[in-house]
Amino acid sequence: TDVIIYNKSTAAAQKYVFNRQDDGSYMLINTKNYYVMTAASATDGANVYIAPDQGLATQRWFIQSTGEGYIIRNAASENLVIMPQGSSTDSLTSIVLGTYQENNADATQLFYIVRETSYATGEQIEVLRNIIYAVETGGQVYGRAVFSVFPASGKGTRRSACARKPSGNMWGRKA
Repeated sequence: TDVIIYNKSTAAAQKYVFNRQDDGSYMLINTKNYYVMTAASATDGANVYIAPDQGLATQRWFIQSTGEGYIIRNAASENLVIMPQGSSTDSLTSIVLGTYQENNADATQLFYIVRETSYATGEQIEVLRNIIYAVETGGQVYGRAVFSVFPASGKGTRRSACARKPSGNMWGRKA
């Protein structure tokens, strides 16, 4: 699947996990399918796509702050950076490798990296504490929630299990 410019959204296909490697480079792992950002080759104009990790240098990236954004350099050839094909900013434009233009400061070679943080709500944390307590101690009722569907610690089950919160909503997934 090609990496393209697309309107900002919260879709998993637009999110990447930056996995730091021993040499200081990063594998950029797509959160939709866990494929890694890959350059087709270490040449100017090479297509950038996502593919299964094969341990290739073209699948690792150096991230460099410019103060105005980030340059994403390919580990196979650090003079090559990701950029939109033809320097276009139109939606659905393919991302390719291009020669870094330090003096020209091609704005299409600059990217913003936005950190996304997700926190559990206080209610979710309390439910998890209750479940952990019930499972670890073999207790069946804790915090007005009934955990009799969960086996005591060390006893497995193959059936679906969920816990009913005091509000009446259900938490759980197929075991």
